[in-house]
Amino acid sequence: MISKARIWMGIGKPKNPHSIENLKYLYGILNKNQSVTENNKDLLIETLRSISEILIWGDQNDSGVFDFFLEKQMITFFLHYMRQKYGRFICVQLLQTLNILFENIRNETSLYFLLSNNHINNIILNKFDFSDEEVMAYYISFLKTLSLKLNSHSIHFFFNERVSEFPLYVEALKFFDHPEAMVRIAVRTLTLNVFRVPVQQMQKFIKEKTAQCYFSNLVWLIRNHVLDLDICVKNTIDHTKKSSLIDSIDEYIDHLNYLQDIYMIDNQSLSNFLTQQLIRRLFVPVFLSSLIRKDKFLVKDQMPNIQPFLAVFLLSHVFSIITYKPLIADLCELIFFVNDDKLIDQMCQRSKNPPGQTFDDYMSEPRNLVNYLSSLSSEKKRTHSHSRRSLSVPHFSSLNKSNENVNPNEELNIEPLADKANDEILDNSELLALNITDDEKHRNLSVMSKNQAQLGLIFENLLQYLNTNDYDELNSLICLSFMYTMVNNPGLPSKVVDLIKPRQTNGETSPMNNENLMDYLIKIVEKSVEPDYKVRLSTLEIATRVIKSIACTAHRSYISEGHMTRIEQVRMQSASMLRESFRTEEMFLDMFEHEYHSFNSQTFSCEMLLREWSILLTPTSTPLSGIELTKRFPCGDTEKLKHLMRNFFLIRTLCLNLTNEIENQLPLTKQEHLVKENDALDLNSSDLIACTVNLKDKKDRRFLVIDPIQFILVEPEVKRIGWGIVKFSDLIQDVEVTPDKEDSRSLSITIKKSTQSGKPYILLNSTFTFDDHIRCMAAKQHLVRARERARRIKLEKIAQLLNLSSNSNAQKPNFLHSQSQNDILPYNLVAGYNLLNNLSHPGRASMISSTWSQIAQAEKHTQMISSPMAAFSKTSSPVNTNNSSSSDPNTISVSFYRNQISFTSPSLASSSNSNPSLDTNKLKEKIESLPVFSPKNTSDSGVQLNQNESDDFLTTKLKETIKPLADDDTQMNVNNESNSEPIIFNPDDPSIQYY
Repeated sequence: MISKARIWMGIGKPKNPHSIENLKYLYGILNKNQSVTENNKDLLIETLRSISEILIWGDQNDSGVFDFFLEKQMITFFLHYMRQKYGRFICVQLLQTLNILFENIRNETSLYFLLSNNHINNIILNKFDFSDEEVMAYYISFLKTLSLKLNSHSIHFFFNERVSEFPLYVEALKFFDHPEAMVRIAVRTLTLNVFRVPVQQMQKFIKEKTAQCYFSNLVWLIRNHVLDLDICVKNTIDHTKKSSLIDSIDEYIDHLNYLQDIYMIDNQSLSNFLTQQLIRRLFVPVFLSSLIRKDKFLVKDQMPNIQPFLAVFLLSHVFSIITYKPLIADLCELIFFVNDDKLIDQMCQRSKNPPGQTFDDYMSEPRNLVNYLSSLSSEKKRTHSHSRRSLSVPHFSSLNKSNENVNPNEELNIEPLADKANDEILDNSELLALNITDDEKHRNLSVMSKNQAQLGLIFENLLQYLNTNDYDELNSLICLSFMYTMVNNPGLPSKVVDLIKPRQTNGETSPMNNENLMDYLIKIVEKSVEPDYKVRLSTLEIATRVIKSIACTAHRSYISEGHMTRIEQVRMQSASMLRESFRTEEMFLDMFEHEYHSFNSQTFSCEMLLREWSILLTPTSTPLSGIELTKRFPCGDTEKLKHLMRNFFLIRTLCLNLTNEIENQLPLTKQEHLVKENDALDLNSSDLIACTVNLKDKKDRRFLVIDPIQFILVEPEVKRIGWGIVKFSDLIQDVEVTPDKEDSRSLSITIKKSTQSGKPYILLNSTFTFDDHIRCMAAKQHLVRARERARRIKLEKIAQLLNLSSNSNAQKPNFLHSQSQNDILPYNLVAGYNLLNNLSHPGRASMISSTWSQIAQAEKHTQMISSPMAAFSKTSSPVNTNNSSSSDPNTISVSFYRNQISFTSPSLASSSNSNPSLDTNKLKEKIESLPVFSPKNTSDSGVQLNQNESDDFLTTKLKETIKPLADDDTQMNVNNESNSEPIIFNPDDPSIQYY
């Protein structure tokens, strides 16, 4: 009994902090410290924090906690502390406690207990010191948290229907233009939460008392921000000084997203109010008036003027974000169909309505929202004795205060007009003609109907930005962005769609009404293949997408033959420009595959493009600006080649889409046909080479799989004999092999991948140790030959893409010249490679073994062709076997594979005999006279064969192989230059050694 009394009087603290006894103890502390002083402020702060913890615990575990909290009216202590002189010491903790409390309460009954007795509204109306940033942050966060609890039931705790009071909403609106972005975002979130509550009386209060004033101030705030953005663009000359420009663009996008959120609520009254203010205060006087050429139309001095390309840029964002059909329809009417010089001017002039309707003057600053909201509270004070205390908050807007002294009752005079504007869903043309006399309205509508067939004044000016005769890359990209966002906006009116797209009538497709638009777009595509590189990749990409959006439907494309012919010519020109680099650039294949991968993996987003600050500045070419290549001009030969490749991909994709064809040649390697890590492979019939992979911290025992297109390392599967689990795989074309000078059994293997920055990414860099030097040499030869073979196959595919196969041999690169049709593939791997490309991939089990078995079967019926790896020559230049007359008579080519060996020598073969015999003594002399050197590299793909002791070993063994043949009288058949069929040695001859 004594202990309970001690707890009740606040003498003893309970051991359990989460209990009703502890709450009683904390209540005793509050009861004993009802005044805030310097001495007890820390104690009160800790007490308030503990109370919030106990209340959250009680919400989930003990309902008696809230019963005691309400019984003792403990929340009155909060309000009492706030109103004291020294209450500012604990205001932050009070607001933080309330914020945490309302964020974590889940029980609806507990929430209603806290909101009862109107204490929360009194806290909202308390006079806080908002010059303290911490107080401001916690206060606005507290309001936002309360708004998240709003619904059709809880709204009655905040909105007083009888006296039309809504402190939560009204007090938050006063901070709509606060300089801190966090505060502005919180206010927007709160207003959206309020707008979504479906309570009729509250919606009426918003419509009649605050909507007109709030939306006019909101649009005026956006208007001033746009004017500041125009100044920022003019002052940002250096591409390195971009921070303020980026912030301004992001802020404008945030404004539009907020407007779209309001439209998405689908409140017709609010949407009509907002549309009227946007059209009258922002879109017409700022955006559209800036796009009208001054020599055709005189704009009054009172209208703000921004740079035309910036106006198009900002309109592009509007069409990209906002999808509200009435607003989009109004904008399209003004852009496409207005040709009257006076209509836009009339929409921006002062209204002819009676005095008192202050918000009809759209060119003047609207009335200060803070003063208006405060006047509403002052009016309630005079008419209702129990009105709540209002708050006088300094206005954070940068706007001037010219209209502050207007009688607050004047705002109420617009209610009949507001009701009329919101209760009726107006036609687009009627909405455009608000605040214009009836005679002017009918005259304007008649003018618009007469000019319906021709394009509007503004759209004609937009088309001029695409004119290649006076080409401006800055204007073209922004104008194309506008075209793309407009065409793809879901709210685009049907009559605008009919204007710019082909129409289908009775199963027949009519041509486009506006051929000029397609002509302008194709001219930009044509200009992209000119050698001056004055069209950025982003411009070309968005131009091709606009063409597809206009000409293509879900099932087919509708484009005239003349336009299609011009696009095909551009594609051929693009391929022609690439062919020159194809013949000379050693890293062409790597760059081609990397650029295609980047092109194919990047998802196009016009919204992301419009967020790019650099498109508002004059295009540059230097990489030092930090701008990616697609948004600037190329600099240097490497970037120009990348630019040409991207051009080729874009134009090729456009042609395929317009002809309804499917891409079946790119990428060069189908990823679905490749072996992946952890795949299970049947290796019973596969060639394997055991090796040890030496990593930094460990050594792994692996088996190298002899595969024609991939570098594969496996380890044996425990459960199935003859099966292996893939531990590493990559394309063999990227493998670089270097012998270890200190250990003849080891190879240094490196796999590099191209990156966007140009610096290769090393995927693998390890030393592989084999059981003996023979296996090491075999692995090296396999990797080198397979690398060259894979690269040649892909280069042949690229040559077909670039139409090189249709040209003469003299115009082809050296590596495409061949003795026979399949010379590009040593030992008849054409069938094997095609097999790999066409196989489906259910894990690719037993793919390798089946591939090699089919290759072995094909070799039995196919001639043996020369292998570049085993070609040895006395001359210092590669042998050109296409023209027998130009061949070096002193050249001997030796080809061997597995159990077959063949020779080619023009001087030893008789052209008159299709099956000549070889003088082995002469052959022996020529072989013995060969110096020790490595195989020649006859590839133009940039592959350099490594010279090492294993090549010397091969040459020595070759001489030893010929020696016993020369000592015997065995007749050896050779390839005649005039005979296409080689004659092979007897593979069973025991005197021939095979390596």
